[in-house]
Amino acid sequence: MNYKKLCSALVISLSAFSLASADDTDTQIIDAINKDEVKELNFDIKMKSFNSCEDMSKVMWDYLKNYYKNRPFYPYYRNGPLMLEKWMVMEDSVDASAEVKAEAPTSSIAWDGESDFSETNTQVSGVDEADIIKTDWKYIYYYKDTDKTVYVTDTKNTDLKLAKKIKLPEWFWGTQMYLADNKLSILANYYSNKPDTSYYFDRGTKTYMINYDVSDLENLKLEKIYTADWNLSKSRRIGDYLYVISTSNMYFPYGFDFAKADFKAEKFIPQKTEISLTENKEEQNLKVQWKTFPYKIKSGNSVGCNEIEYVLPSDESAKKFDFSPSFATVSIVDLKNPEAEVKSKVLVWDVSEIYMSTKNLYITNRMHTSYDFSCPRGSYCIMPYFRSGNNTLIHKINIDGQKANYQDSGIIPWEPLTQYSMDEKDDNFRIITKKWNPERSTGVYILDKNLKLKWSLTGLGKTEDFKSSRYVWDKLYLVTFKQIDPFFVIDLADASKPKVLWELKIPGYSTYLHPYDENHIIWLGYDTKENKWGGTVNNGLKIDLYDVSDFENPKQKHSLTLWQNGSYSEALNNPRMFMWNAAKNTLLLPATLYKNDDDDMYNRKDYFNWLVVVDINKDSWIKEKARITHIDTTGLEQMRKNDCSKYIKKEKEEPECRKLIDGTEYCKSLNYRYVPEYCYADSTLGEYMASRSWQFRDEFIKRALWIGDKYYSISDSYVQSNYFSNNKEADKLDIRNEDQKEKDEKRINPEEK
Repeated sequence: MNYKKLCSALVISLSAFSLASADDTDTQIIDAINKDEVKELNFDIKMKSFNSCEDMSKVMWDYLKNYYKNRPFYPYYRNGPLMLEKWMVMEDSVDASAEVKAEAPTSSIAWDGESDFSETNTQVSGVDEADIIKTDWKYIYYYKDTDKTVYVTDTKNTDLKLAKKIKLPEWFWGTQMYLADNKLSILANYYSNKPDTSYYFDRGTKTYMINYDVSDLENLKLEKIYTADWNLSKSRRIGDYLYVISTSNMYFPYGFDFAKADFKAEKFIPQKTEISLTENKEEQNLKVQWKTFPYKIKSGNSVGCNEIEYVLPSDESAKKFDFSPSFATVSIVDLKNPEAEVKSKVLVWDVSEIYMSTKNLYITNRMHTSYDFSCPRGSYCIMPYFRSGNNTLIHKINIDGQKANYQDSGIIPWEPLTQYSMDEKDDNFRIITKKWNPERSTGVYILDKNLKLKWSLTGLGKTEDFKSSRYVWDKLYLVTFKQIDPFFVIDLADASKPKVLWELKIPGYSTYLHPYDENHIIWLGYDTKENKWGGTVNNGLKIDLYDVSDFENPKQKHSLTLWQNGSYSEALNNPRMFMWNAAKNTLLLPATLYKNDDDDMYNRKDYFNWLVVVDINKDSWIKEKARITHIDTTGLEQMRKNDCSKYIKKEKEEPECRKLIDGTEYCKSLNYRYVPEYCYADSTLGEYMASRSWQFRDEFIKRALWIGDKYYSISDSYVQSNYFSNNKEADKLDIRNEDQKEKDEKRINPEEK
């Protein structure tokens, strides 16, 4: 036995022992003795910069040759640089050809929308997040992916009007928006199929940022187009600054010969293009077909070689650690000043999830190994040893306007679930991670401003899956699940001595938690039931309200379950769809609901898509107020009859007969043939709809919001407004294109067969 190694490990383990929680067994000493197979990752996890392009060439190329030396195959090469697209520079590119001009108001109404309208449901106050819908109380901006168009709806009067359509390129995907201070920012991925074999990563994929001044919709002003290499990964907005993260892996042709390659660092540097509106005619250098446009265009490298920061394992560690070479660019756009150059920060590392406060950006990356490993030498780790599987490397970057300065890095055991697993308060970074092996559990870690461990609590919810969490000031609400839901409340007021205040076991589980007020938590998730094989399965969409004011006696005050297995809301996994109006105690929740056969839960008996309007009164109830749908079921019964007509026995129909090998004749009874359940007389129209759900996808309610005394439901077909007071429809705007209208006409008015 290596006693020198053991003594060193004991010192580290004993120093960490005081941080272990009382209800969890620390096994690091035993691991140090018994884990001779633990591998050492010999690399500095802190970011450092290349000295020059020559230094970058040598460091990167040496690493890549070692990384791919023993790989059975190389990543396959994709595509090359993007050319300037025609749509970017034509005068009519701002608006679609089918543009509808904003009309002057025809009437005036009592209006309180300016002071009462919904914003995107975000994690951190002051840090906006992108979505496919935004409103500034005057207009609703909705991005419809089916025709790559932003529909702008005028909401200032009783009658909804289409004020503008902004057409985007067909090859845009993953499109999202920001809206504030009369600035509309559109983010998207753009993929070009123009190959260029001179690059070692995919320059064919670009991140686009398009910024409009929307203060005058009749004269919509395109202020800036910015492109950066690689895929749009994450984004946030703080005040006048937009932070956009783009990522890419390395790509090489199959059979690429690293020994003979003429490698230059310049080919690795991400590039950018900026097209900015300018009134200075001397700077207007954008010309197309001999025509000059009032823009200046600038293209080139995002940064210099010596500005790129990186973390790369040593040669030996590269053989042990599955680190695929990746790049990430953080682009910082000044939205207030379109002529200002976009600042970039480039990292040689990957991005799994991010958390952003108004001061700091935390980038997490999943570190996967098939073996246990020790803390890299020269690095600070909260544990001396890490188990195989997924662990997490955290990079902290200080943010101040267009300044982004790397501060420090650290490794955390296991991996966070979502961005809501992370939080920052009083300069402390708090993170929850899920453990998979050898036994499932959940851990909570508090790191100081230098990412040094202040406190940890591990072993929560043993054998349970980590499902959701929410930080509310000094409290952490945490949900894990296996067959019954442990709902934990942890007091984080003293970052050096947090404690579990209580644990409540209830049926079902939550995937999203939202504060009702300082003493109550709204819980969105699933009810559960036992199936006929003894397993636990989901059984309906569930909304609960918990009273957490008395930590000696926590209560589940009210509960509402919507229908049965299969029911779903995108808000379960996308909190931006959870629209809570605290002033009216009203939740707007788009949902698709199912009912099932009592004996077979997978046999759908009823189905529909709604915006469910839920009243949550902390003293009295959780109850439905209304269900709003955009689905028109006209003609659906005739469609069912048409589909079922082929199963109806004809008057003179003969059974199908065939001869067997012994010469006798066998006749198959007509009653033996399969008939869908929805064709029986005791079936419901909802059962037929459940089998044809894909036909109604354009009418699925994608988002909801409120402005003043109305709430709005939005699908790819309609924008509908209803009054809060009585839930009656106020108006409905048709945003279907011609293809949608033709398809709907055939569905609503089917020919009788």
